[in-house]
Amino acid sequence: MVNFKFGTVPANQNFEANLCVRLATAFIMAGLVESTVALEQENLVALMAQLELLTQGQDLVILIDEWDKPLSAGTDRAIEARLNTFYAWLSSLENIKFLLITGIMHYRETEVFLGPDLRDLGQEPCAPALLGLTLDEVSAIYSDYLDQATQRLNTSREVLLAQIKQHYGQNGTYSPWVLNQFFEPLTLPGDLKPQWVKFR
Repeated sequence: MVNFKFGTVPANQNFEANLCVRLATAFIMAGLVESTVALEQENLVALMAQLELLTQGQDLVILIDEWDKPLSAGTDRAIEARLNTFYAWLSSLENIKFLLITGIMHYRETEVFLGPDLRDLGQEPCAPALLGLTLDEVSAIYSDYLDQATQRLNTSREVLLAQIKQHYGQNGTYSPWVLNQFFEPLTLPGDLKPQWVKFR
């Protein structure tokens, strides 16, 4: 099983090389490629060709976490192009038995994923249990933070929850990561106010 986390890939001017190193490492750690094999470290297309040849005949299970992390700081066309190349390659592999991609951004917000061969689990009946918190759970788990936020934003809990629903609700679920980003100023010294962070 290849476990790949985009949170470990710095999204800077060396994104392609960073992606190559982390991708090669993930395939080696999964035991799909011998650590003695010299893998391409700079060119993504060349590395993917190597990995495809080296894993022929092996069933691949790939888990990708934080697929949208490289895009969180803004839209960089060069990074989007590399991600598009990467995901197009994954979708072309015939020996993938299972591929799960997680993140907080909806995949239709970018041009990274193209084609009809995606299944959005966020649209499935089991999505609330799998992919986020319900509004009742947000009210219970973040109760203290909701109280603090209402004071600092000079609003009521009902209005704040309605704004959270408007900004962060997706299919009746709420991402803990995004909520933590929103409430983070309340954990810092001073009288900082929560800020609405871009989610969709």
